Amino acid sequence: MAGWLAQFVDSSTSLGDLARLAVDDPAWPAGPDRLQTYVDYMEQAGAGPAALQALTDAWIGYATRP
Repeated sequence: MAGWLAQFVDSSTSLGDLARLAVDDPAWPAGPDRLQTYVDYMEQAGAGPAALQALTDAWIGYATRP
């Protein structure tokens, strides 16, 4: 997912914020295939509801990409 997110680093949206976080975080989970893996990681890092919603929205986009 981090590779997919990288395309959004220049976006001024919440997706862009998430992309910058993922790209800049060396501990960002690499390649898990479950949303819950990312949710757990972000919750442990202290992410708030808005960040978790951005993650969920990003996951939907990632999971439904052609």
